[in-house]
Amino acid sequence: MIEILCFGDSNTYGFTPDWKHRYGRDIRYPGVLQALLGDGYYVAEDGLIGRTAAFPDENRAGRSALETLPLSIESHGPVQYIILMLGTNDCKIDKTRSAEDVGAGMDKLVRLVIGMLPAWTKILLVAPPRLGPAAPQRDPEYDAQSLAVSQGVAAQYQMIAEAYGLRFLDAGTVTQMSALDGEHLDPDGHKKLAAAIAAAAYPAAVHLRRGDYCRPENEILQVCTPAYYARAAAAVKAAHPDATLFVFSDDVDWAKQNLNTADLPAVFAPRGSAVGDMALMEQCRGFVLSNSTYSWWAQYLAKATDKLVLAPEKWYAHTKKSALYLPDWQLIETD
Repeated sequence: MIEILCFGDSNTYGFTPDWKHRYGRDIRYPGVLQALLGDGYYVAEDGLIGRTAAFPDENRAGRSALETLPLSIESHGPVQYIILMLGTNDCKIDKTRSAEDVGAGMDKLVRLVIGMLPAWTKILLVAPPRLGPAAPQRDPEYDAQSLAVSQGVAAQYQMIAEAYGLRFLDAGTVTQMSALDGEHLDPDGHKKLAAAIAAAAYPAAVHLRRGDYCRPENEILQVCTPAYYARAAAAVKAAHPDATLFVFSDDVDWAKQNLNTADLPAVFAPRGSAVGDMALMEQCRGFVLSNSTYSWWAQYLAKATDKLVLAPEKWYAHTKKSALYLPDWQLIETD
């Protein structure tokens, strides 16, 4: 099971633009994301009205994520992904007057979180859509300067993501705040945001089998070369630029030293039981196979509907023919 934590403000909570109620789980974006990703994922949500990245609220306690995100991580962990979308409330009149200040608050939050997360947990930093014209008309906590500040938040967050090697999504490129209040998403906005996040959360399993394949008596099986894995990783990146590689091997140290990841982030899974590793691999959406029925079964059992399967063009050393190849696979040169 791959676990995702969506952490944010009233838009993660699902507050409606008419300010009357909360959208159901099937409408707000964490629930839509769950439906898109399927049973191999568990999408948890922690949304709070008025939450900021770093600024305290004089009227409501516990609104700064600097105080609450560490607690949320402990409560929901361990998680493989954290979707972090904050910044709208940081643009309020009493919080800040510049996008740089909003960025500085998020930078502080990111540094705090990175320090407490294992290396295999990935953060997707989401810049919320810009405030709409209705925000200062409907909500006295915003003014014209707030609109200007919100216009610059995405650029600040992108620089932060690049500095710390995080994934980044500018939600303003896929949706916008409701015209009704200018600060909350409508159902279509939640749907579009979930689809964009689902595209960014693309785990790909990479299987390297050495061990018994390196023995002279098994020469017919051949060992997939670093060149093969480099080409396969490049193919994954071409299809899904935001993919994360999850590497499984019976020789993890060799994999760390020799695997070219095409600059995609990679998590080298400590070797576990055969059953446990298989269960993790089949939760992925992309697969780079070795010429091993172990990884063949992982991709076959995976429930993802958008699977990308890459396999060596030569399953055996002496021939390219194999009954194991499936029609929708992409075969990668092995030499």
